[in-house]
Amino acid sequence: MGLENIVIREAEKSDAEILRTIEANDGFPYPYKKTAQDFERYMAEGTKFYIAEHNGMPVGHVSLVDCAYLSGDRLHFLATIKDYQGKGVGRALMAHFEQKVTERKKDCAVINVYENNPRAIDFYKRLGYDIWFIIPHRYEEGINAVVMRKDFTNKYPESKAAHLRKP
Repeated sequence: MGLENIVIREAEKSDAEILRTIEANDGFPYPYKKTAQDFERYMAEGTKFYIAEHNGMPVGHVSLVDCAYLSGDRLHFLATIKDYQGKGVGRALMAHFEQKVTERKKDCAVINVYENNPRAIDFYKRLGYDIWFIIPHRYEEGINAVVMRKDFTNKYPESKAAHLRKP
């Protein structure tokens, strides 16, 4: 059952510490945790962050990066604090992300996922994302990235894109 009263707002530079705190409390053992300065740099480079709040408390965030070469957008980060996982925050953030992608008239959304995060891979599959390809040794500890994609235009029917799917 989902939470009531989830509000999603665009993050500002002054929210960098909130973004850092959400990621630090999401429970996933990333090879390194980002600093507030990392989030400020991402924003300065054009990444848009959106913060989910429940009763005024920040409980998750999602980010969007333009991928003009794909006529799509890339989900850069999605994090929900551990105590709020499984309660609809991630789904609400993904719905907001996808709304922004379609408002921007993009063809698709792409996500890189740590291969050792099957929970996230399953979550994105349930939302209609397919495994597109693998980037070997993408992350700091030699962990591969699973690149997932969702088409919003049906320009790329399964028969034409099947060779791009699972490795």
